[in-house]
Amino acid sequence: MLKQLRFLQKDKLMVSRKKTEYQTAQGEIKASIWLANMKQRFTAKEFAKLQKAFDFAEHLQHEHQLKSGFSFFTQSLNIAEILSELNLDATTMAATFLMYFVEANELNQEDIIETFDTTTCKLIIGAMRMSAISLSHHHLPDVDNLRKMLLAMVEDIRIVFIKLAEQTFLMRNAKQLEQSQREKLAKLTFDIYAPLANRLGIGHLKWELEDLAFRYQEPETYKNIAKSLDSKRIDREQYVEKVTQHLSTLLTNNNITNFELTGRAKHIYSIHKKMKRKAVTYAQIYDATAVRVLTKNIEDCYAVLSCIHATYIHIPEEFDDYVAHPKPNGYRSIHTAIIGPEEKNVEVQIRTLTMHQESELGVAAHWKYKEGAQTENNYEEKIAWLRQLIEWQNDLSGKSEVQADIKNLFSDRVYIFTPAGDVIDLPKNATPLDFAYTIHTQLGHRCKGAKVNDKIVPLTYQLQTGDKLDILTSKEPSPSRDWLNKHSGYITTSKARSKVFHWFKKLDYSKHVADGRQLFEKEIKQNKLPVIEQAKIAKQLNYKTVDDMFAAISHGELKSTQLTNTIKYLLQQDAPETIDEQPTLAKESVVDSSHAVKLGNISHLMTMTAKCCKPLPGDKISGFITRGRGITIHRTDCKNIINTPFPERLLPMSWEAQSTSVYPVDVEIVAYDREGLIRDITTAIANEKIKLLALNSNTTSLDNSAKIDVTVEIHDLAVFKTLLTKLIKIPMVTSAKRKQS
Repeated sequence: MLKQLRFLQKDKLMVSRKKTEYQTAQGEIKASIWLANMKQRFTAKEFAKLQKAFDFAEHLQHEHQLKSGFSFFTQSLNIAEILSELNLDATTMAATFLMYFVEANELNQEDIIETFDTTTCKLIIGAMRMSAISLSHHHLPDVDNLRKMLLAMVEDIRIVFIKLAEQTFLMRNAKQLEQSQREKLAKLTFDIYAPLANRLGIGHLKWELEDLAFRYQEPETYKNIAKSLDSKRIDREQYVEKVTQHLSTLLTNNNITNFELTGRAKHIYSIHKKMKRKAVTYAQIYDATAVRVLTKNIEDCYAVLSCIHATYIHIPEEFDDYVAHPKPNGYRSIHTAIIGPEEKNVEVQIRTLTMHQESELGVAAHWKYKEGAQTENNYEEKIAWLRQLIEWQNDLSGKSEVQADIKNLFSDRVYIFTPAGDVIDLPKNATPLDFAYTIHTQLGHRCKGAKVNDKIVPLTYQLQTGDKLDILTSKEPSPSRDWLNKHSGYITTSKARSKVFHWFKKLDYSKHVADGRQLFEKEIKQNKLPVIEQAKIAKQLNYKTVDDMFAAISHGELKSTQLTNTIKYLLQQDAPETIDEQPTLAKESVVDSSHAVKLGNISHLMTMTAKCCKPLPGDKISGFITRGRGITIHRTDCKNIINTPFPERLLPMSWEAQSTSVYPVDVEIVAYDREGLIRDITTAIANEKIKLLALNSNTTSLDNSAKIDVTVEIHDLAVFKTLLTKLIKIPMVTSAKRKQS
């Protein structure tokens, strides 16, 4: 029953790591044995997913290497092993084997969703977003990316486990990196990951990360403490054995039999902090070794405490009852310190076996995922985790810019839960109406009340992080003009206010249409213009409907001069013109030789490329005879060709066999917004030796989507198809296609 003290001597690191049957003496993992072991842990369906990801990464393991010096497969395997120690599920482990291939553009989101599932894809994307905090201080992540990272972390805690496991593996192998890289990695560990492990309650990872980071940040101090620990190891082991024998006899004599006793050295960083806090040397630290008593139940914990305090002199200021009053991260244990044999201070920790497992694994001790389970929508779990994230940012005591940005995100934003458990972030002081309009315009328009945490609140209520908000709606939309009053407190975001403003603008629409129609007719009469189809005028002026055009005339958006000039232009375009039986051959001086097209066997025609459809060599084309401008070349599927009222002007055209010409083509790219997206798109274009003529992008914050329009110079259709293939492989890109006319 008595367990003796065990020390790990390798590298003087005082955090013990258990070796498994699938690890060599050097800690290397035997991949096939590891996979076989995982088969015993999961259902057939769960294991099949893990094996598919494992096989994919193993097959390509020699083709890719990370900056750490390890292949994608080796690093992923080690991360998956750490996750297995934390009892994580097969989906999380599968994501680790695939994430580096997504980062390297070898896989895209569609591949992951099609071959695996949406959850695996979300875990990978979330882990990539969390990588924002790992960037160098010369390339700090922008606040928007950090915001998305935090949202991803709240949505699925498994993302945090993946990154913690990755950081642990990198720190374990930091010795082979250059000094500057080691120091940067150590600082990141101290600044971000060790506090995060602490908030998750994963004690053994927190201690290991702290010791490893301390080793590379203050190597001399680390070595001195490690050397002192090692020099007194034999004396310490003998003393701990004496203490454990004393305690074992004491507890047995008091009829306490279900217990385990272990002795351990305090962690090097913990000793260092104590030396600094008490301003003493290592020689003056008397409780560098602690004893832990593990019991069957809580009653036995207090029975053990009573026996020890009745027998030994205890030090009151060192007593903490974290069983009665757990730490915010859920940690439970009784801590006391006694004056033991030889008048030495001894720290004693008393806890149940369950508490001990919780202290080692933290929230992972209870986190069990099953295929198809709805844990990701569990509000109670998410809000508990959100509270830990808030505490985590309070733990960030460093002064790095990333830490400051994370703190600002919590102070400047509020994180609200929908009834389904999704997380929405809003500016501080946001109201239920701001929330409703963020979700959907119609939800805002139909909002008649709100319930926060199942209690009715006024629409002016200022939302707090962690609130669960349910919007109460009416059947018909009925915004109030009071909402537009900035001093009323109903709305704080400009986005919501703009939507309310547009509602009332449309409410007056009918009156504007009637007034605009009268002004239109008056303008026609005054200028003695002939009758022309109104829909054609509206289309030329880029209005969706004739009524939209009339409304624009009424409130002054469309000026009378614009209207009359447009009508005159359309009348001129519709004027009849003579069409020769054969197209006119271009004179030498006006031939546009860049457009290598021909009519039958006739070449060197005066032609120009249509701007509406921008045809490429390889496209099926038609020519349209214009008045005085030669032949305009269109794609045969161009809407302007299909719907032309002058089919007699169309000519069958074809491309010259060989041409060195280039043509402008518009491409529409849709993606999930992320840092570096534009850079990756322009790089892909440049790598194909294609000239970029124009680029325009727009993002939608509601669904984090981005639409990027680019214009490129292309030689022919084959080159263009190759470019589209490259673009669709860029991470986060969901589609890339030619813009239609």
